Amino acid sequence: MKITKSRLQQIIKEELFSEAGSWKSSWRDNKKGVRLPKKPDLYPENELNIKTAQTIFKYFHLSSKKLGKETFVFNPRIPRGPMDWEDDFTKRVSLAPTIKKAVEALYSETGEDFYVYAGDVENDATDDIETISVKAHYSKCPKSKKNPYNDDFSVADWLVTLPDDELSPLFRKIGIKKQHYPMFKLMIKQNSPMSAHLPGYKEDKKTMASWRRDRRTAQDYNNLSMLYKRLKAGLQWGDFSSPKQLPKKIRDKFQMCVPDARKTNEFWAIKTVELIYLGQHKAGDTFVELSDSAKIYLGALFNKKK
Repeated sequence: MKITKSRLQQIIKEELFSEAGSWKSSWRDNKKGVRLPKKPDLYPENELNIKTAQTIFKYFHLSSKKLGKETFVFNPRIPRGPMDWEDDFTKRVSLAPTIKKAVEALYSETGEDFYVYAGDVENDATDDIETISVKAHYSKCPKSKKNPYNDDFSVADWLVTLPDDELSPLFRKIGIKKQHYPMFKLMIKQNSPMSAHLPGYKEDKKTMASWRRDRRTAQDYNNLSMLYKRLKAGLQWGDFSSPKQLPKKIRDKFQMCVPDARKTNEFWAIKTVELIYLGQHKAGDTFVELSDSAKIYLGALFNKKK
């Protein structure tokens, strides 16, 4: 008899536990006429080592709240608190290849409690979860010279590397005329913390100084300086401070991008997934305290292998 997540739920619903916590004293038939034993084989331990867990399951998800007694159906959604310049417009279920990586992705402190959900049993193709590796996509994420896509990523430094046709919707929104694009892009570049390390720094600095001195360009320069301050504030905490707030062509370059993806090896499920509730885990510990339903499920899996 194949043991699946739905089968586990069936066992629980058939009330194999009595109110006192002992097993039913007799056999009973379920709705399909399948006879169930009076006592299923349980996993022999109350705890599961997290390294052992990753040899059984392929993906894990942690929650600060208990979401289901036996299993829980996760629907793709936007994270409540994405990282700076993380994709904040693609709905997904975030999964980790190990419990340790899941804890790291949440930047959790030692001792913090989590409820552990797991899925996609190794060597069982019937419950495979279709996922996308965010780490594998990392090389396609926004970056520029001396400005890698990480926790310190400067979106302003990256923007000036884009062609004018992609920047024009953003520049128009700020109030910059097309003839001023070169001056404004150079202004962004020169105000970068990395400007002194970029090619043409000295020549660009001279050009900026000449614009300030020349009466024909000084007013434009002063006006653009004010608009630059608006852009800078907007990128930091205002109306351009996340990918979803940028024009679509620019926004889409952040699709499936997470700054710490190389560290956490995160995976995304774009479709609904059902995961098993394994039990509770305290950040820093080496084990999961198994739930009763997880003991039944793991016991069935191990007996199946015998």
